[in-house]
Amino acid sequence: MLNDLEALALNVFFILSLLFFHQVLIIDNPKVKNKSSFAWYMSVTILTVILCMTFPFSMGPGFIFDLRAVPFIVGSLYGGTKLYLILLSVISVYRFILGGDGFYTQLMIVIALFPLFMYFIPRFAHYQIRQKIGSAAILALIYSIITCGGLFWSTRTFSAEYLIFSFMYTTVLLLSVWMTTYFIEMMRNNHLLREAAHHFEKLKVVSELAASVSHEVRNPLTSVSGFIQMLREDPDLPVNKRKEFLDISYEELLRAQSIISDYLNFAKPNIEKLQPLELSQEIKYVLKVATSLSNMQQIQLLSTLQENCWVLGDSQKIRQCIINLVKNGIESIGAVGTLSVNLYSQGEEIYIDIRDSGKGMTPQQVNRLGNPYYSTKEKGTGLGTMVAFSIVQGMGGKTEVDSKLGEGTVIHIILPKLKSL
Repeated sequence: MLNDLEALALNVFFILSLLFFHQVLIIDNPKVKNKSSFAWYMSVTILTVILCMTFPFSMGPGFIFDLRAVPFIVGSLYGGTKLYLILLSVISVYRFILGGDGFYTQLMIVIALFPLFMYFIPRFAHYQIRQKIGSAAILALIYSIITCGGLFWSTRTFSAEYLIFSFMYTTVLLLSVWMTTYFIEMMRNNHLLREAAHHFEKLKVVSELAASVSHEVRNPLTSVSGFIQMLREDPDLPVNKRKEFLDISYEELLRAQSIISDYLNFAKPNIEKLQPLELSQEIKYVLKVATSLSNMQQIQLLSTLQENCWVLGDSQKIRQCIINLVKNGIESIGAVGTLSVNLYSQGEEIYIDIRDSGKGMTPQQVNRLGNPYYSTKEKGTGLGTMVAFSIVQGMGGKTEVDSKLGEGTVIHIILPKLKSL
């Protein structure tokens, strides 16, 4: 048979387990709207009550107690009237099965506490923390007084020793109910704080995204508006000037469209048209597109491309990804330098290494690369890198960045190899 200290420790363990399940089944499911959550919580609470009653502890000769009141009171207040009535029935029936005079003491507790439970339960959810702890403590105190009074009535014993043990039981019960209610409220507050922080982060991202879109799109639209105004106000402009202004306006509109597309791609990469791709052909196309920009800045493009490197993806998206990263590398070099693109297979993965001889980045800059609204360029938005990383992730791959300040940067794109065509 367990000794009294082990039985008390078991009672405390059962109550701590109830706290854990309260977190999972009640706090994470506000107002217990899910019927299965209520059923699980009811089952756990009933089991806790029964286990506490099964392993009582002695506080002196003839003074046998348990902490059934803790799950009974706390479970009823948080679970509602339905759970209270179920727990009441379970405790009464199980106490009758156990036998002894304690059954009548239990009936006294039921009769005395019923009006109080009916008063507190409907109001409990609307109480402040102190009111919740106070109402739970009141129920625990009355429960303890009736329990000790019932023990005195059954044993006809009233002595200093009886008072000491009664005081000890009342203290243990009050502290247990107080701490359980307090911990539950602290868990609820932490849950609400996490929810509020998560909501605030989403609002912050939305506001920053809106501000960034507004700022980036406003620049080309302002230019277009200015050129259109000049064309309207001066009908005698030379044809070559009119053509120049129209060309610039068209390019600025395309740039605005590109910015909006980048934001949409960042929000949802849309890797929908999955098909086998031979990456060496895709990279050759990208290098042709980037040749004009590299020649303007006297940057040499180098490549080592292994054939038959097949992956599953979207041709347009992978081209967009590599173009964005190659363009970033060329812009980081500025003028005169080299940029190399290497493609090779290793094990079950395909590697694309984009290496530039630019200014490089610090470890802090590398860690922030690809985050929203971060760019190492003065007029950059970071959208190109974000979109590139999102596309790689959408294809089931990953990106790694190696960079040293003053020595350049290497971006590794790692994609799963297509096993069979």
